[in-house]
Amino acid sequence: MITKVVAVEYVRRMRGGSQAHLLRCSDGEYYVVKFQNNPQGTRILANELLAAVLAGRLGLPVPESAIVDVAELLLKRADDLTIQSGRGNVSCSPGTCFGSRLPSEAGPYGIRVPIEIHSFLPDCPPQKVRNNAEFVRMLVFDKWTCNSDFRQVMFTRASGSRDYTVTMIDNGCCFNGLEWSFPNLPRGGLSPRASAYETVLGIDSFETWIQILEDDAGGQLLDHLADEIPPEWYQRDRKALHGLLGDLNRRRHHVRALLYTTRWKFPQCFPNWASKHTLIYSPLAQSRPLRAKAKEA
Repeated sequence: MITKVVAVEYVRRMRGGSQAHLLRCSDGEYYVVKFQNNPQGTRILANELLAAVLAGRLGLPVPESAIVDVAELLLKRADDLTIQSGRGNVSCSPGTCFGSRLPSEAGPYGIRVPIEIHSFLPDCPPQKVRNNAEFVRMLVFDKWTCNSDFRQVMFTRASGSRDYTVTMIDNGCCFNGLEWSFPNLPRGGLSPRASAYETVLGIDSFETWIQILEDDAGGQLLDHLADEIPPEWYQRDRKALHGLLGDLNRRRHHVRALLYTTRWKFPQCFPNWASKHTLIYSPLAQSRPLRAKAKEA
């Protein structure tokens, strides 16, 4: 189910806290590769792979992911394949790494080449981003998986196209990052893009995606994923991994309440959400379900 490739060529260093590197791999595609000794911790690799597979199952616009094998010989040939720290540079660790495939198209002689990519796009009319509505679906996913970061995206435009397409990336902070816990984080997963949630008129705007999430049993998939993740990515702690997957499965039925909390805390992100409910929020226990009292708007 999970693609496995071998790194064959070093391209360049990428920006970001995980200090990923761009590598060309044995399938001819380019991958943003995160190493086991990245500054954010080894579990980030497990988070990325889990989130990518689950988001893909739900049809969300995430890049293809892979387990990338990086040989020590390639590390020796590429002097810049290092992790920078306050004590100096250390070589990236060989072995299994997480890879996120860059969008690409056919170039000269059949060689794959990355297409135009932007990490930021000035807010323009939503129709210029062909799938702008995906921000709504992704927020359901981010609340489910407890993404503790802002929603990270990239905007791509193929040759000859006038419109952009948004792809959701950088899921290492899902499952509350290294903590593997599920607190209520109202800001988590929100996009800073002003037009991201313009189409949200109320909780009904999320309802289709919540139902898909709740109806998808997913138990067998989660069990299978536990066997697919390289054990060195989670310190071979099977108990912790199965605990994470069990909590994740149960959390599917709390997403609606989490969305209400987010709207209550950050109404400016949902300019067209005219709620008919007054939310009663208890700061004493963030993990308790929220109660909503019906009230005419």
